[in-house]
Amino acid sequence: MGAACKLKNVFFVLIVLTCGSLAQSQMTAANNAGGSPNVLTCSPAPCVLPIVQVSNLTYGAIPARLVANPNNSSEMVLGTDDGNCGGSGEGFYSTRDGGSTWLGHSCISPRDYPFGLDIAYDLNNRVFAGAGDGDAILTLRYSDNNGVLWSRARVLGGSGLGGPGSPRLAIDASPSSPFKNSIYMSSIHDCCGEGGGATRVFVLHSSDGGQHWKSVPLDQWQLPSVDAFQRLSVGEDGIVYVTWMRCSRPQLGPCVKDGVPIYLSKSADGGMTWTPPSLVATTSLAPGNCLFGCIPNVGVTPIDNEPVITVVGSGGTARVYVVFYNWSGTQMQVEVVTSTDGGKTFGTPVRVSNSDVGDQFVPSISAAPDGTVAVSWLDRRNDPANLKYQPFLATSKDGQAFGTNFLLTSYQTDPTPFLGGGIPGPPPALWKGSAAYSTWTDDSFGDFRAKLGGVQF
Repeated sequence: MGAACKLKNVFFVLIVLTCGSLAQSQMTAANNAGGSPNVLTCSPAPCVLPIVQVSNLTYGAIPARLVANPNNSSEMVLGTDDGNCGGSGEGFYSTRDGGSTWLGHSCISPRDYPFGLDIAYDLNNRVFAGAGDGDAILTLRYSDNNGVLWSRARVLGGSGLGGPGSPRLAIDASPSSPFKNSIYMSSIHDCCGEGGGATRVFVLHSSDGGQHWKSVPLDQWQLPSVDAFQRLSVGEDGIVYVTWMRCSRPQLGPCVKDGVPIYLSKSADGGMTWTPPSLVATTSLAPGNCLFGCIPNVGVTPIDNEPVITVVGSGGTARVYVVFYNWSGTQMQVEVVTSTDGGKTFGTPVRVSNSDVGDQFVPSISAAPDGTVAVSWLDRRNDPANLKYQPFLATSKDGQAFGTNFLLTSYQTDPTPFLGGGIPGPPPALWKGSAAYSTWTDDSFGDFRAKLGGVQF
């Protein structure tokens, strides 16, 4: 592409900051008696945790990202697409008792219409929130009190082109990493006009707490192909991994649905340089006239297929897991593909569930300290009409065989209110101690509310 398609590395900042078993399990949530913290628990393990309603305000909230303070796992923040936040739409719910109660709620004010909220904790008890902005820029805020009060927006930069899309945030929170506390934000930039422009994956990085940034492209501009759904993960050694999907768009129409590649690039020097993109797997998208495919039985409603990544270990023996859905021709099926050599090569994708009934979609993946991975997803197996969904979770020690599919709630949610607007992305997941947590939305109150649950192991 010509000079007009080059990202302008012009960055500026705003200096002023203000803080202005279900049936089989015995499920309990300890009361806050005597000032002791509440702890979500159940017995005997493994068992499904009690469900906590995170958002209980007037309007609905859709989970975007769940994070825990690496220095205090009782402190967690859930970032949401929040109807209680007016024009911002970016809300935060905080807990200091491991998720039993969510007492804090805050909103952040946008410069313009925001999109793509993501959050991450560093090793200094500071949680960051990154987002895109309608002015075709990326912004960053931080909170030093577990998401209750937030700084003003720091403007990271604008492309001057079609703008960055759906930014994703990751922070190196490994104490042994040479790049600990480095911040990474990935985004897809649109080069030459909305809808028909070239796309390219970029990653910005900062090694000084967000004061200064550098942007690095990971590949060439793509046209008519489209890069989308990039995700980040950082290994114990500080190596940063990025995955994304690339679809082919003949005559700039909807993506070709079969043989869609998923790519990976990684950086071992704090984001300065990146390996050439390598193939992780190929997948097929759900049919329909939506750009990336439509979710079955909900009209013309888009469904994303984000290749979510998590990394266990370091160096040449790091295990890299990537989860996504694959359209079998009759069913959306959740699959995981694994690398045992730090992302150099990947094996054959394996299914997480052996259920051939009902669609499975928007999966997420997270890793426990012992290397166990948990996959959570939304599943329609219990609705004969293949419409309403429920959250499920399953674990694996090696990414090759997954165990029991745990049903996290008996309630079934109807997604038809999303008609035309798109099904929300992967429900955030998080390991904390011996429990794997998941968040999701349900409509049991007539509006979409954020729920938290999971499995105790």
